[in-house]
Amino acid sequence: MPIKKNINHPILKELQEVADFTAKFLGINFNPTVNIRDQQKGRTDSKTKSVIIPLWAINEGDVYAWAYTIHEVNHYACNNWGHSKSFKDKERRVLAEFNLFPVYKKAYACELKSKSGQTIWKQYW
Repeated sequence: MPIKKNINHPILKELQEVADFTAKFLGINFNPTVNIRDQQKGRTDSKTKSVIIPLWAINEGDVYAWAYTIHEVNHYACNNWGHSKSFKDKERRVLAEFNLFPVYKKAYACELKSKSGQTIWKQYW
């Protein structure tokens, strides 16, 4: 399988800022590099200290792309690759800093709401 290439997307700088903030907020001792690729799943890469955000997540809009970036960086803070209660608690704390409040469906947010409860983003697939 060929290696997917990184995409230089206009939102990349903004997502890097989100990743840097998330790393600092969660006490991670490095800032993971954000890469955007045309692939199905996001992931973290401990060897390169990076996170990969899939292009489809970017196409869902800026707010979802921020949440997806926060989710991936959070894996470094939890020292595990699962989606435990602790993982979701940390993710909620960071999202709240952006005034985003997730509604979960299994491991992932299926809806992001404002503090007042207004839906900002919702999964329709």
